[in-house]
Order: sequence, then structure tokens, then C-alpha cells
Amino acid sequence: MARQVSELPVHGREKYPWAKWTNGKRWKATKGVDFSCSAVVFRRTVATRASRKGFKVETRVQGETVTFQFSAKV
Repeated sequence: MARQVSELPVHGREKYPWAKWTNGKRWKATKGVDFSCSAVVFRRTVATRASRKGFKVETRVQGETVTFQFSAKV
């Protein structure tokens, strides 16, 4: 039988702290600390997020780190 709960579970919880990362500051993410996929795949994830949310993003991959900075589209 179904049971009553006090609140709805959070669906679609984001894997990454996008609200923080899209604040216009420069960020450096490291494999194994900030993401678990390859650096190239994470860079693509960052670029996809920018595209979907209307941001412009600059990225650099250096070994297992990805440096990125989101900004507003002009």
C-alpha cells in the first residue's frame, strides 16, 4: 500500500553545481575530484550546458583538468 510522506523527493537533481559554476568566474575542475568521465567528455558537458542555458563558455583542457568560464551571450 502507498504511504504518506511529508515532501516530494527531488527529481532531476543535478550532478554538477551549475548555479555556482555559471557565475562568470573562472573555474578549474579536476578528474576524480570534480568529475569522473574523461576531461574531453566533461568539456563537452560544459559546452552543452552553456548552449542549453544561453551562455557562452570558454574552455581549456590540460591533461585531466578542464578550466572554464561562462559568460552571457552578446
